[in-house]
Amino acid sequence: MTMPAQPANKRPKQPQPRELTLEQQFEQIKGLSLEIQSLIRQGVRDGVQPRLETRDRLLRDWFTQINSLIRITGEQEAFLQQLLQTEKTLLADIQQQQQSLGRARQGQKQASHYHRVSKH
Repeated sequence: MTMPAQPANKRPKQPQPRELTLEQQFEQIKGLSLEIQSLIRQGVRDGVQPRLETRDRLLRDWFTQINSLIRITGEQEAFLQQLLQTEKTLLADIQQQQQSLGRARQGQKQASHYHRVSKH
């Protein structure tokens, strides 16, 4: 059930976008869009244009914040990729050292074995 359109000056004041989380902003945009669609389907024209303008402003604000997060995430991703590459290099070095130690221990075991066998 949709409420009839109210003049813009009688509608409750919308909270500022920055006061809401991105999810809450999206839900607000979604609800307003569904309300606008319903009004248009019903043939209601009064009050639709201000709602469209409000929804568009909220949508622009939301996209601005999302783009900011994407940029930050891109910077974080670049850092994490560099970190991952450094750690892969360090891991490869450690594995190589372990293999060298393993070969050295194997050589010591063989030498010790030959030494024991040669005593008998």
